[in-house]
Amino acid sequence: MLASQLLNIFHRFYAFALHRQPPPPNTPLYIKHRRYCYTLVVFGYALYTFSQAGSAIGQNLYEILGVPPTADEAAMKFNFRAFAKIWHPDKAGPHAETYFMEVRTAYEALKNPTTRFAYDRFGPQALKWDKVTTMQDYFMRGMGHSVLYYAVGIAALMFWNKIAPRDLAFWNYLILFWTFAVELLLIMAPSTSDSSHTALPSSLYTPPDAPSRTGLLGLLWPNRVAYQHINFLKSLSILLSSALYQVIPILFPSATEKLDPKQVAQFMSLANNALRNIDQEALTTIHTDLHACHGEPTKTAPSQVDFPNILPCDPAEPVMDLVRQEMEAVVLESILLGQQGEARKAVEAAVLRRRRVEDGRGSTSESLPRHQNISRRAPPRPLKVQGSVSDIGDESKYVRGRSLSL
Repeated sequence: MLASQLLNIFHRFYAFALHRQPPPPNTPLYIKHRRYCYTLVVFGYALYTFSQAGSAIGQNLYEILGVPPTADEAAMKFNFRAFAKIWHPDKAGPHAETYFMEVRTAYEALKNPTTRFAYDRFGPQALKWDKVTTMQDYFMRGMGHSVLYYAVGIAALMFWNKIAPRDLAFWNYLILFWTFAVELLLIMAPSTSDSSHTALPSSLYTPPDAPSRTGLLGLLWPNRVAYQHINFLKSLSILLSSALYQVIPILFPSATEKLDPKQVAQFMSLANNALRNIDQEALTTIHTDLHACHGEPTKTAPSQVDFPNILPCDPAEPVMDLVRQEMEAVVLESILLGQQGEARKAVEAAVLRRRRVEDGRGSTSESLPRHQNISRRAPPRPLKVQGSVSDIGDESKYVRGRSLSL
């Protein structure tokens, strides 16, 4: 691939001129360099196609006749007469008949202001239309063909965006409408024919002495007429749309790239397994705490637990009462600690008094610091469980969540 060859050349220059080691494959810097090389190749091909499209358009009737598009009827007649003196078949021989008829056809088409108007805007096909006699007839027929072309283009874009949605659909529509707008400007640009025979309104027809509005296209190809510029713009719009589809996804990759269905299925399977494991661990923790509540804390028969294979616990009624009390205390305490003012201070003072009593460092009547931070308390003592410590490991690892104020 040309992009890969260009990337190898660039990496040689990268190492020789910049004295840097080329990045390994599949690294972010390597992928960035590859994107730039691919984009350069696409733009180079686009420029080549641009130049080919510009040069592929053949001669128009003015170039065949040897006059500029701004020439009037007198200049065309003078040029044709000078040509006929040399290339008439009676003088140049039978071999010049084809060439002479081609030039004569060009002169006959351009000397008539109506057919010249149609040819300039709609090309040689307009000279073959039947049942058209006035400029308005030619204009309506030509605009009908143009509207049909863009209608088919819009339908094609809608179809492709339906079966393969792309983020660049907006830009394709914009390019198509831009081409249509420029075509309208070129069709309504100043005519080089005599305006004395036209019946078009001033909004559709401009006298030949008015300034031209062909702009950049007129500067690039001054001897071309409107229909040639229009054909070039249509080719250019197709080229731009193709280049966008090739370059933009490479330069700006989508953050939400579509995954392969097999990868999605594999990912979902892993996610389901992880969720099942998390659910099992949560249930194991709950049943461990329920087993630990049986025995001395609730005056119930101790549970026979075989660690680490913990069976589901069927808690006794006293155990459930204890759980309810703890849950109510936790909810009430979280509400009180979320308050501001005296309620929060009273809760903090009660918790600290209880701590000191349990730790044997004071009594409930001791005074408390005014700005005591409850977040610096020592963690609660673990609740001992029935069974051998050697079976379950260090007992400090088994801590039952409870209210700090109880």
